[in-house]
Amino acid sequence: MKNLRYRRQFLLSRSQIRSLTDWNYIKNQKYHLYAHPDLEIERNGSLTLIGHIFDYQYPEKTNSCILQDIAENSRNLSGIFQFMKRYSGSYVLMFLSDDNMHVFHDAKGKREIYYCAHYNEIICGSQPNLIAEYSKPKIQISQDPELLDFFNHYLYDSGWVGNESLFDGVCHLPPNHYLDINDLKARRYWPNRIIPRTSMEDATAKGCSYLKGSLRAMVNRYPAVMMAVTSGNDSRILLAASRELLGEIYFFINDENLGRRHPDIWVPESIFENIAAPFHVHEVPEGVDGKFRRLYKNNVILANEERLSYIFNVLYREHSNKVVLSGGSEMVLVQKEPRVLGKHRMAFSMGYSKCKYVQRQCEKIRPEVEETARKFNVAVQTLFYWEQKLGNWASAKVSEGLIASEKLDPFNSHHYCETLLGVDKRYRRTEKKPCRLYLEMINYLWPELLEFPINPPTTVAEHTKRFAAKLGIMGFMRELRYQKQNMKDNLL
Repeated sequence: MKNLRYRRQFLLSRSQIRSLTDWNYIKNQKYHLYAHPDLEIERNGSLTLIGHIFDYQYPEKTNSCILQDIAENSRNLSGIFQFMKRYSGSYVLMFLSDDNMHVFHDAKGKREIYYCAHYNEIICGSQPNLIAEYSKPKIQISQDPELLDFFNHYLYDSGWVGNESLFDGVCHLPPNHYLDINDLKARRYWPNRIIPRTSMEDATAKGCSYLKGSLRAMVNRYPAVMMAVTSGNDSRILLAASRELLGEIYFFINDENLGRRHPDIWVPESIFENIAAPFHVHEVPEGVDGKFRRLYKNNVILANEERLSYIFNVLYREHSNKVVLSGGSEMVLVQKEPRVLGKHRMAFSMGYSKCKYVQRQCEKIRPEVEETARKFNVAVQTLFYWEQKLGNWASAKVSEGLIASEKLDPFNSHHYCETLLGVDKRYRRTEKKPCRLYLEMINYLWPELLEFPINPPTTVAEHTKRFAAKLGIMGFMRELRYQKQNMKDNLL
């Protein structure tokens, strides 16, 4: 288990860190960048890249080639943001300009960035506890009683809300924002224009071309990759986009007490039997090495033990040589928005209707999100879900798995998301399961895959939801649940 401590993480400091001599190191003028040996870093003039980046139009290009393209085509910060939309990957990019540095990450924030909101020798890094360990002056755990109450009694499944962390003065950089190091502020860079309207036909063709190119680039880059296939929308789209790569990807599903009758087992098994391609069902043992467990929990502040047996027994012990390809494009879907989006409703949507800390964070976030949504004609719930649900929960899921393997998301690009967000809302509604746009994409890529059910209901509750969707009353039922919960909370 050598080199598992803070595996695939980085630190940016104002001074040298003598104890990190075994990490990769780059000095960029007055800044010192350290990266774990298993995390790639590369510099080209004023640009420094951490992680992996892919060009769907030129799948053969390496990190070095793409970094050179960015340097040649982007002369300032706004130009970099515009040019970067086309790329997918899991990365952090640092841009040094006029005695200042700006730092941002991939579209979904999968390569996490935490930063010190007050002056410290440590500027930013992958995790708040990593920052705290090397901080000067020393950073302590927050004493905010509402934050501690949230962390100790409400927080579940890595689902943080807000841009703070457990450590005092250490903040989480949300997706669509960059960090200005001179004033230690997070500033929004996306959206920066009204999303242009796109016909479903054009969006389908462009989105599918993007996914095919991104997958080809990822498979080209790494000798061994693996992709989970369930009965769901996103994995069906990725499978369809990988039609020409079947012999180069290891396809699998984890049977974590699901059983062979579960749709996430029998549906993909039926698909792969039909297409005559190998498919692997992993049994997941429960035992986990004690030392690995301690490293896992120490590496990522929000690490959840529910996935630990899979990460240790499947990814680490059996497939540590492979890169995992998976992801989702939920933020392009829409649901009916309430006329008034207050802190209680926002907290309810995140599963924390009773939590005072979450309500406080939602009220803090809401004005800027609403203003941005109105200005650029993006749904408020889209931005909120993208930057809070995906930016916190989904990113923590990726980070906790880095101890075992690298994970890449082919959907992770502003270009892809803008393309689909430009489609009329009626084709992207969550009430339709699956939505029309998803069906069109699968049909465009591999129509035979539509012969197999997508997320077939198995419980009474799931059948009820599916029936409600057909009747067009999902929005009404969602509102009813909110009002019922709101009334219950007010009585307590």
